Amino acid sequence: MLLIKHLQMKSTFNWSLSNLVALLRQQLFVYRDLVAWLNDPYKAPPALEELHDAQMALAFAD
Repeated sequence: MLLIKHLQMKSTFNWSLSNLVALLRQQLFVYRDLVAWLNDPYKAPPALEELHDAQMALAFAD
């Protein structure tokens, strides 16, 4: 709780502690900069370049 309270105080966004905890749980599954997200939580996460561009080769064993 101390760490979450520290994040709340460091942020420029006006977070309530309960909203910060709830949204922080959701953001654990998305790769993004924590400080940038704390200050602007409604901005979309940056797209990961070349993540879905490459297609894996399909090989059948004989």
